[in-house]
Amino acid sequence: MLRSKISSVGKDKQQLSKETEKLSKKQTMPPNQEDFKNLCDIFLTKKISSFVKVQLNLINRSAQGRRYSDEFKKFAISLYFLGSKCYRQLQKTFCLPSPKALQRFVAKIKFSTGLNEDLFAFLKLKVDKMSPEEKICILCMDEMSLK
Repeated sequence: MLRSKISSVGKDKQQLSKETEKLSKKQTMPPNQEDFKNLCDIFLTKKISSFVKVQLNLINRSAQGRRYSDEFKKFAISLYFLGSKCYRQLQKTFCLPSPKALQRFVAKIKFSTGLNEDLFAFLKLKVDKMSPEEKICILCMDEMSLK
């Protein structure tokens, strides 16, 4: 009888050891991507959280396979306007579109008659980064007849 109790206690001890090991592994396991994204939403600002999520989605893709949203491209253009050398340095750390891809994006802006809101948005991005001396200029617009 005593031997059977010792045997059952030994089995219980083994089960508890296994359960303890499982629980300790769960505590040391890093969070998966979904958990990480949820934590980003909680602890980071909306813009930074969005940037981190985009980087998570792009990190495992080859440079040629990365696809960027128009909003992210506009953000990248604003970084590029801060300085091309700075942008190239950031490209080494983060997944950012190439300068050539940004040029193609800007070249696709549709121009039509009247005032172009996209053009003014890009001008605003550029002017926001200028010093007061650089802002002294004349913006001249003219009309043109098409025949």
